[in-house]
Amino acid sequence: MAKKVIPLILAGGKGARFWPLSRDKYPKQFLKINGKECLLEKTYKRAKLLGAKTPPYIVAPKEQLPLVMAHCGSDIKANQVITEPIAKNTAAAIYWSCLKIHKAEGDCILTVFPADHEISDHEKFLETISTAVSVADKTRSIVVIGVKPRYIATGFGYVERGKKIEEGDLRYYKVRRFVEKPHREKARRYLKKGTYDWNSGIFIIPLPEILNLFELHLPELTKAFNTVKIAIDTENEEKLLSEAFEKVESISFDVGILEKTKEISLVETTFPWDDVGTYNSLNSILDDDEDNNITSGNIILQDTHNSVIIGDNDLISVIGVRDLVIVQDHGVLLICPRKRVEEIKTMVESLTDKNKQFL
Repeated sequence: MAKKVIPLILAGGKGARFWPLSRDKYPKQFLKINGKECLLEKTYKRAKLLGAKTPPYIVAPKEQLPLVMAHCGSDIKANQVITEPIAKNTAAAIYWSCLKIHKAEGDCILTVFPADHEISDHEKFLETISTAVSVADKTRSIVVIGVKPRYIATGFGYVERGKKIEEGDLRYYKVRRFVEKPHREKARRYLKKGTYDWNSGIFIIPLPEILNLFELHLPELTKAFNTVKIAIDTENEEKLLSEAFEKVESISFDVGILEKTKEISLVETTFPWDDVGTYNSLNSILDDDEDNNITSGNIILQDTHNSVIIGDNDLISVIGVRDLVIVQDHGVLLICPRKRVEEIKTMVESLTDKNKQFL
């Protein structure tokens, strides 16, 4: 990659932690689902493969700084971790990161990776990102990575491909539209039609262009950061940053920028990919048993089939069930059918005040 490429990893969500329910908002260690490496570690090592002279940056909640430093190896420096004083969704996190990176690195091409992805084919990953960087540099616009669907999935967002562009060795598409997580019948139609990809959440864009898009589509957010811009790397940065985050709207990058931007390109890939944000996707990193059960923890099963059972320290015994998700995590017990696992997020959002301590 001839252009200056800077990786940015979004570590503020499930990628660091994974569990959707827990009393401990910031744990003592990140969850190692397969017993070896947490997803953040894997994403960090994968981003380093891009060969960028500058190591990957990571944006994470301030409270997670020691964990990020501990999990990403001895080569990571504190200035590579861009901290958020409070969580205000991905738009604020990405904009603040862009300001910091622009101050440190100048103009570059930014590659943004969520930390909760499992990508096993590193050669295909590098090939895809290299193509996307070239397209982003040529078009001076956002390039998203679309993953060719392998099955009917209701837990992923989709992106519809438009016109195919072939210029020299470059092959890419114009994006027609983004679609939120569909119900099963709609997802089935998308798969059959063949013009829809899973939206990987990975995107690439020249840094000056993304700053311009924020100014265009989220002017109130950028206005809130006006005083922070001139205070970066000064003693006033922390105070002014906290004030800015208090002011801004909590909005996702997808809603605030992607869905409002007309010119977006897509590079399609076939690398094995899973957004490990739901329990049904765990089979991408955990082996199932002869009865198609996925387990982690101290688990005893009898006559149990096609289920996901996850525990922390306590023994979980399960008899005579199928197609269930059972999760026990720091005093919180979750039980639901696998086919309804996508409803967990809605349930969490509806918790009454007396149960907020379990978030």
